[in-house]
Amino acid sequence: MVEQAQLYPLTARATMRSPASTMIRVLRAIGFGIAGYVVGGVLGYMLVMAFSQNQHDIDVEAAMTGAFASGPLVGLVCAIVGFVRRPERGTAGQQPN
Repeated sequence: MVEQAQLYPLTARATMRSPASTMIRVLRAIGFGIAGYVVGGVLGYMLVMAFSQNQHDIDVEAAMTGAFASGPLVGLVCAIVGFVRRPERGTAGQQPN
Protein backbone atom coordinates (compact mmCIF):
# COMPACT_ATOMS: atom_id res chain seq x y z
CA MET A 1 0.00 0.00 0.00
CA VAL A 2 1.32 3.44 -0.98
CA GLU A 3 1.11 6.13 1.67
CA GLN A 4 -0.30 9.57 1.01
CA ALA A 5 3.10 11.19 1.66
CA GLN A 6 4.56 9.20 -1.23
CA LEU A 7 1.74 10.07 -3.62
CA TYR A 8 1.45 13.76 -2.75
CA PRO A 9 4.69 14.86 -1.10
CA LEU A 10 3.99 18.59 -1.25
CA THR A 11 0.52 18.41 0.27
CA ALA A 12 1.64 16.02 2.97
CA ARG A 13 4.50 18.31 3.94
CA ALA A 14 2.23 21.38 3.92
CA THR A 15 -0.29 19.78 6.28
CA MET A 16 2.37 18.76 8.80
CA ARG A 17 3.14 22.35 9.92
CA SER A 18 2.34 23.18 13.49
CA PRO A 19 0.28 26.26 14.38
CA ALA A 20 3.33 27.74 16.13
CA SER A 21 5.37 27.40 12.94
CA THR A 22 2.67 29.14 10.92
CA MET A 23 2.43 31.92 13.51
CA ILE A 24 6.20 32.48 13.34
CA ARG A 25 6.00 32.72 9.55
CA VAL A 26 3.15 35.24 9.76
CA LEU A 27 5.01 37.35 12.32
CA ARG A 28 8.15 37.24 10.17
CA ALA A 29 6.08 38.36 7.16
CA ILE A 30 4.65 41.27 9.15
CA GLY A 31 8.13 42.33 10.28
CA PHE A 32 9.55 42.08 6.78
CA GLY A 33 6.56 44.01 5.43
CA ILE A 34 6.97 46.88 7.89
CA ALA A 35 10.71 47.10 7.24
CA GLY A 36 10.10 46.96 3.47
CA TYR A 37 7.48 49.71 3.69
CA VAL A 38 9.91 52.03 5.47
CA VAL A 39 12.77 51.28 3.07
CA GLY A 40 10.50 51.61 0.03
CA GLY A 41 9.06 54.88 1.28
CA VAL A 42 12.49 56.40 1.83
CA LEU A 43 13.77 55.16 -1.54
CA GLY A 44 10.67 56.48 -3.32
CA TYR A 45 11.06 59.85 -1.62
CA MET A 46 14.73 60.06 -2.60
CA LEU A 47 14.08 59.03 -6.22
CA VAL A 48 11.33 61.61 -6.69
CA MET A 49 13.46 64.33 -5.11
CA ALA A 50 16.32 63.43 -7.46
CA PHE A 51 14.47 63.01 -10.74
CA SER A 52 11.18 64.95 -10.63
CA GLN A 53 10.73 67.94 -12.93
CA ASN A 54 8.02 69.41 -10.67
CA GLN A 55 8.96 72.84 -9.27
CA HIS A 56 6.21 74.07 -6.93
CA ASP A 57 5.30 71.08 -4.72
CA ILE A 58 8.09 68.54 -5.10
CA ASP A 59 8.11 67.81 -1.34
CA VAL A 60 4.44 66.81 -1.37
CA GLU A 61 4.88 64.74 -4.52
CA ALA A 62 7.88 62.93 -3.02
CA ALA A 63 6.10 62.26 0.28
CA MET A 64 2.94 60.97 -1.39
CA THR A 65 4.90 58.75 -3.79
CA GLY A 66 6.90 57.26 -0.94
CA ALA A 67 3.88 56.76 1.33
CA PHE A 68 1.33 55.52 -1.21
CA ALA A 69 3.24 53.99 -4.14
CA SER A 70 6.77 52.74 -3.58
CA GLY A 71 6.41 52.05 0.16
CA PRO A 72 3.41 49.70 -0.12
CA LEU A 73 4.82 47.93 -3.18
CA VAL A 74 8.17 47.20 -1.57
CA GLY A 75 6.43 46.31 1.69
CA LEU A 76 4.19 43.79 -0.04
CA VAL A 77 7.10 42.15 -1.83
CA CYS A 78 9.08 41.96 1.42
CA ALA A 79 6.10 40.50 3.30
CA ILE A 80 5.74 37.75 0.71
CA VAL A 81 9.48 37.04 0.86
CA GLY A 82 9.34 36.97 4.66
CA PHE A 83 6.49 34.46 4.65
CA VAL A 84 7.95 32.15 2.01
CA ARG A 85 11.60 32.29 3.06
CA ARG A 86 12.78 29.54 5.36
CA PRO A 87 15.35 30.63 7.95
CA GLU A 88 18.66 28.80 7.96
CA ARG A 89 19.44 26.82 11.05
CA GLY A 90 22.46 28.22 12.80
CA THR A 91 24.47 26.95 15.72
CA ALA A 92 21.68 27.90 18.13
CA GLY A 93 19.33 25.33 16.58
CA GLN A 94 21.84 22.46 16.62
CA GLN A 95 22.18 19.83 19.32
CA PRO A 96 25.47 19.78 21.24
CA ASN A 97 27.71 16.73 20.77
